[in-house]
Amino acid sequence: MAYRDLEKRRSNDLARFHRRNAARRAAGLCLKCGKTEPAPERTLCEPCAEKRRAADRARSARLRAERKPKRKPAQAKQYERERSRRLHFERKAAGICTRCGKAPARPERTTCEPCAEQHRARDRARHARAKAEGIPPTVLCESVWRMAVS
Repeated sequence: MAYRDLEKRRSNDLARFHRRNAARRAAGLCLKCGKTEPAPERTLCEPCAEKRRAADRARSARLRAERKPKRKPAQAKQYERERSRRLHFERKAAGICTRCGKAPARPERTTCEPCAEQHRARDRARHARAKAEGIPPTVLCESVWRMAVS
């Protein structure tokens, strides 16, 4: 059916897309092909997901070759910040480590013991480097604090 009004065509296409996806989701089928069951905890079956991943890899390679960002850098940074915050709060509410998301968090803390030990090891190494360079620990803490704030 030909539409003179492009907006009407787009809205009808979008409505048809949403109806189709709702029907496939209700039937427990892959949203893309509608033929097989999706992978566990996913909306696409494995062949459709692999096709999508291959297309994404090809697009990423093309953009890398052209020295272009995958998306707008400011938009990507904001999205990652929001996603990271959301993930942190979800993990904290669930009582699991906010860093790895695998192990239960220590009592009264937000990280598990292995992640805390890694963090302590990084701190010890940073302080050892600073001591070797003759930087006082207070200056090191202030510079780390400034880097975290900015």
